[in-house]
Amino acid sequence: MQLRGTTSGWTSYTNQNNYPGINPLFTSSTDFHLNLGSPAIDKGINVGLNSDYEGAPVPQGAFPDIGAYEYH
Repeated sequence: MQLRGTTSGWTSYTNQNNYPGINPLFTSSTDFHLNLGSPAIDKGINVGLNSDYEGAPVPQGAFPDIGAYEYH
């Protein structure tokens, strides 16, 4: 666990399941939807969201996807 300073004090957060240096296979450099085969599919953690940025149910697979959009 690490501590992070904020304007309202200190909070803790857990940093896990990061994939630095791995191409997430976005649709394009301006469209952040995931393509089939993306290493971000089913690799997220449950953070309490019921839908993604577009309103699609989360998760679409066994686990949430990493990013703003669920692959479906």
